[in-house]
Amino acid sequence: YAAMQAGVKGSRAVLAVITGPCVDNDSDANPVENAYFSRSMCCNELRWARESGVPIIPLVRAEDKHKKKILDFVQLAPQDLRDLINLDFIHVDRSSRAYMEFGAGRVIERFKRVASVGSDVQAAGGNGTGGAAAEE
Repeated sequence: YAAMQAGVKGSRAVLAVITGPCVDNDSDANPVENAYFSRSMCCNELRWARESGVPIIPLVRAEDKHKKKILDFVQLAPQDLRDLINLDFIHVDRSSRAYMEFGAGRVIERFKRVASVGSDVQAAGGNGTGGAAAEE
C-alpha cells in the first residue's frame, strides 16, 4: 500500500485505463466488481495523484469511447471522483498495429503536455468541451 502510494505521488502522470463492468473468467466476481471504479486501489491511486498534483490521463478502449459509456463508467465512481468526467478520455484501439500506434502516440503527446504542468486540469486537453470527449 505505502509503496503504491509513493509510486503514484512520485510519478509525472497517472494513466488510468477506465473500464466498466466486465466478466473475468479467472474469478467468480460479479462483473460490476471488476469495473475500474469498483476497485478501491484504483480509486486510491487517483486520489493520491490529486493530492500530489500528479496529472491524471484517462484512457478507454476504442469500443468504449462513446460519451454515454464513459458517463456510465464514471457514475460507478465514488462521489469525490465523479468530476473526472471533465477530463478528455483518450481512446486506444487495439484492433490493429497502426491504430494502437496512433493511440499510443496520443497518450505520449498528452503525457508530454501535462507532465511538465503537473495538474490534471491541464490533462483535460484544453478543447473546452467539458469532458467525456473521447478523442477521435
